[in-house]
Amino acid sequence: MKARSFVTLVVGWIALVLVACGGGSSSSSPAPVPCPLGAGAYAIPAPPDLLYPMPGATGVPDGNFTLVVGYSTTPPALQLVTGSGGIPALNSNAWGPPPSPMPSPAATPRSSSEMLYGLAVPALAAHTTYTARVTFGSPPCQSTESAGSFTTQ
Repeated sequence: MKARSFVTLVVGWIALVLVACGGGSSSSSPAPVPCPLGAGAYAIPAPPDLLYPMPGATGVPDGNFTLVVGYSTTPPALQLVTGSGGIPALNSNAWGPPPSPMPSPAATPRSSSEMLYGLAVPALAAHTTYTARVTFGSPPCQSTESAGSFTTQ
C-alpha cells in the first residue's frame, strides 16, 4: 500500500512539473518560463551611463558623432531606437575609445571607476527622439534596459 501511494505521488508530481514547464499536450501556447530569482541567480545589471549625448538632450547632431558611455567593463551591444520603439537605427557593439576632448555638454559618470567607451553613430533622422538601450542575458532570462534618450536637431 505504501508503494502504491508513493507511485501516485511521484506521477502527480511529474504531471505538475510538465504542466508548469509547458510540457503538456495542450494546443495553447506554453506558459512563459520564469527566470530563477533565488539566491545566486542572474541579476540584471544597471545599463551603461549615457554621457554624450546627455539623457534628455535636444538639438543633438543628426548623426556622424561619437556616442559616449561610462561602464565598469566593455558594455553590451547598444541599440538606438526611435521614441516609438521602431526598427533600430543602430545596433552595434563596436566600442572604442571616447573622443578627446569629450563633446560638450556631457554628463558626469556615476562612479570614478567607470571607464569611458565611444560608439560611432551613423546619420540619423532629424527632429527624432532616440532611446539608447542595451539587452542583458539570453532568453528566457533577458532584460532590455534604457540608458537614456535624446532628440536630434
